[in-house]
Amino acid sequence: MTDQHKEPVEVCPGVFQIPAQRPSCHVYLIVGTSKIIMIDSGIDSSFGDLRDGLGGIGFTPTDVDLVVNTHEHFDPSAATSTSSAPPFSLLDDSPLQK
Repeated sequence: MTDQHKEPVEVCPGVFQIPAQRPSCHVYLIVGTSKIIMIDSGIDSSFGDLRDGLGGIGFTPTDVDLVVNTHEHFDPSAATSTSSAPPFSLLDDSPLQK
């Protein structure tokens, strides 16, 4: 991670905040009994932070089943291409094309 390294925080049971370089780019991970859902993926330049944060709670990017992007700016979605999970938009309830 960066020199501002912060560990992931379990904000409530099964929900983790993975801090990013910029507070507006934090990633959230929901760990269910059978699926792992990522809320936003952050900017692509902080993929290392994302990978390290996932590793800190025992996961890798390929463990994520679904990425939900809350909006279409680069800050929540640029790193989506680093995951094998299908992206999903809250804007129209349909999977996004890669």
